[in-house]
Amino acid sequence: MDDIRIRFAIAMAKMNAINELDFPDLEAMADYEAKHKIGPNTEVTVGDETKKRSEIEEPEEDPEDNEEAEGPTIKIDKKAMTGAKLFGDKKAKMTVKSIENGVSIDGAEYKKQEIPDDDKLLKIYGSQEEVIKVKKSLEKYNKIIDLTTDAFKDSDNIETLSAVPNTPPTSTENRKKLKDSTADIISDGFLKQIPEGQEPTEGQKKIMSDFKKLKDIKDPKEYDDQLMTITGSVMKDPYFKTGAADMIEMVSYMRELNEGNASYLPATSNFPLGDIISISPEKVDFEKDSPEEIQRKVKLIMTGVETRSVKKEAGAASASGSKTALSQYKEYTNKAGEKITPDTIKSDLTKLSDKEALYTDIFDGDSTKAHNTVKELAKKYDFDLEDKDYKTRKNKSIESAIKGVKKDNPDIDEADLRKKYDAYYDAGTLYAKTYNNTVDSQLFTNESWSLDKKTGKAKVDISDGSTKLSRLAFQFNQGFGNTGRPSKAVPTKFKNDK
Repeated sequence: MDDIRIRFAIAMAKMNAINELDFPDLEAMADYEAKHKIGPNTEVTVGDETKKRSEIEEPEEDPEDNEEAEGPTIKIDKKAMTGAKLFGDKKAKMTVKSIENGVSIDGAEYKKQEIPDDDKLLKIYGSQEEVIKVKKSLEKYNKIIDLTTDAFKDSDNIETLSAVPNTPPTSTENRKKLKDSTADIISDGFLKQIPEGQEPTEGQKKIMSDFKKLKDIKDPKEYDDQLMTITGSVMKDPYFKTGAADMIEMVSYMRELNEGNASYLPATSNFPLGDIISISPEKVDFEKDSPEEIQRKVKLIMTGVETRSVKKEAGAASASGSKTALSQYKEYTNKAGEKITPDTIKSDLTKLSDKEALYTDIFDGDSTKAHNTVKELAKKYDFDLEDKDYKTRKNKSIESAIKGVKKDNPDIDEADLRKKYDAYYDAGTLYAKTYNNTVDSQLFTNESWSLDKKTGKAKVDISDGSTKLSRLAFQFNQGFGNTGRPSKAVPTKFKNDK
């Protein structure tokens, strides 16, 4: 009997052992718990906050989640509802050509705008604040024209996903065909996810039917309202909601078409950060248009639909090099009185974020030398690497990461790995902090999608790259290979300004 008690006590001790786990958000923790049990006394870090597992509140559940128990009992596989999966071989060619002072896309010309002088703009808009907004919008537009020309300089025809091949979105008729057919593809895609032998619930049948009925709505505002209502229903459905994250990219594409923009879904990553390319065909009238109207009209955007979680406004982290390259910076004066120019800031941020720079030095070269460079940059940008709370968070995250790597590779050199992770954590955190303190404009927009619990509709928060920016959060523990190398180089998540 004593032997049994001892074994039982050992088993309980193991179950409740105080370990340390590190997750970027609650969704990542939930994914882990779907496969592994976490003891109530385990210290869990979610984002920057560490608590015992028993002290972490469960994500709020929707009452609708359990209303229709007769429906499918498992969730849709992640990535089952991506555009690539649903569109299959439905593809088209986007014809891109360089022209004088601009670019031609599917025959429509987009030329760089001549920016009027401040005096003229001030007469038109009446305040210096409005003048700054207009100039920022036009400067962004011109830079994106240059970027577009450069991105496609080696290829005249870019492959895109298209619900109706050979139908460029350059006319009202074609845009309607594309958005209607895309809605049908989404509806049929959800139907294919219903397990064989099971029936969709009435709510799921309505979702699929409502997507197909969108084609009957002629008013753009009514169309958009209904599309957001359907998307909200997907986000609430206990089975469909895991497909919402990928479906949102297509919903965003449909909304752009509905607004009258020439919109594309690149089949591959032709545009950095670009899930969607959307181009407004309208011309700017400086005498009549408001600054906001100018921003709308010069809307050649690359929409990074980074934030796709329906429970929490935080999506998958992605590598940071492109984010650095597609941003402009403002002068920074540090505590020592040194004025750091925008070009120098961009160069320093490139060192911290580019996978061919300090990242490679840390994991493939002299990590001590690389760490010394990080420390010099931290001093330059007023970041205290010796702050007690910061070091506590860092050390917990590093130890958690090492434990994870050692499960797959118990013989790895722990001391060497800790040294690399120490440099890597400092580099990534310094990068995000410095980026957020110095970014002035962004040549991309970020869409942050979530569910409005009051209305039941989807809602989206959009940065514009000028007056509303998207900040970065470094995600240290996004997974490591058995050699200890991170799965992504300096991964960061977007979070839009309020």
